[in-house]
Amino acid sequence: MKEWLRKLGHDEQKLDRLKVIHVAGTKGKGSTCAFIDSFLRSHASRTGFPKKRGLYTSPYLERHNEMIRIDSLPLSDARFAKAFFEVWEGLGLCQEDTGIPKQLQLLAVLSFHVFLQEEVDVAIYECHHGGEYDVTNIIRHPVVTAITSIGLDHEQELGGTIENISWHKAGIFKRGACALTVPQYPNAVEVLRSRASELGLDLQLVDVSQQLPGEFQDPTQRINASLAREASDRCIYYASQPAWRPDSS
Repeated sequence: MKEWLRKLGHDEQKLDRLKVIHVAGTKGKGSTCAFIDSFLRSHASRTGFPKKRGLYTSPYLERHNEMIRIDSLPLSDARFAKAFFEVWEGLGLCQEDTGIPKQLQLLAVLSFHVFLQEEVDVAIYECHHGGEYDVTNIIRHPVVTAITSIGLDHEQELGGTIENISWHKAGIFKRGACALTVPQYPNAVEVLRSRASELGLDLQLVDVSQQLPGEFQDPTQRINASLAREASDRCIYYASQPAWRPDSS
């Protein structure tokens, strides 16, 4: 991933300038990311920050464009095509001896390329699956990392236990970034807390917020929305500071 982005002119220093909220988990990743985007949009309407938001989620329902959004709107066909051919030509994918990214790798590359070009103030990223080895997990200095409810998923790739899967999900934690999660199985919390501690982080378990709007009635959605509210609030606090810089350690 990083080598492909370097070929497009996006080195790690450029990637470090992206203020990223990174979301992993088994259930509720997509809705949590959508809630984060909504909370940030509401904050922007009152304060002007963030001026521009990027949102990357998967999978799509009808078109690939839906996975890459600017200010909540999918890329237009023209903008998607422009970015696609910039990446295609920049990576030399028309040459037979060039390694071709797989579909999700290519879409993730496209998203970083577009968000950097558009100079988004905040980029919200949903992991495809896992976390530690997910293609979205290339940001060294996210502002916030958040893990939704963990269960058994992708067991052949991530391992057949909650502990193994939790280890993979916690791979998105980064030194200097907020580490958030929702109430989990005790063995999942133990693994998440251990991995956070290795990075000098204090894992925060987010309880259901009592300040959510009335439309959040479903218990599961209230959990996801509470995590999203905390993630967006943390992002607003840290990323809107003029002196904000990525952790250099």
